Amino acid sequence: MINKKSRLLVLDPPFVLAFKKIGEDRHSLIGGTVEKGETPLEALIREVKEESDIDIEAEDVVDLGAKFMTKNTVEHQRNYYQLKNIKHDFKLIETNKFERLEWVDFYISKKTFKKLDQKAIEERLIINC
Repeated sequence: MINKKSRLLVLDPPFVLAFKKIGEDRHSLIGGTVEKGETPLEALIREVKEESDIDIEAEDVVDLGAKFMTKNTVEHQRNYYQLKNIKHDFKLIETNKFERLEWVDFYISKKTFKKLDQKAIEERLIINC
């Protein structure tokens, strides 16, 4: 089984736009699970709308490729995309999962992100600085 997800990087170095999880010292990027029959990009477009009420299209993002890891015999695939134009009015829609949507200094908050997300963010911050 492969656990596939798509994630959106919204960067303004050294800041990254992320959700603060309810009751946890954890941050999550915008995005979610790739459903059966969906491409990773289609999943991203759907998840961005569901989580932050933003309509994006394929030409609004740069495909950064996928990262893989295996944990407890489950293979995880994370497909990363970077938003070209960060000037959007993002909203927090899923208030049952997240406290807020906020700009966080990645270098201060790095450990609050999952490992694959840390790696993807760090690579892009190096390129964008």
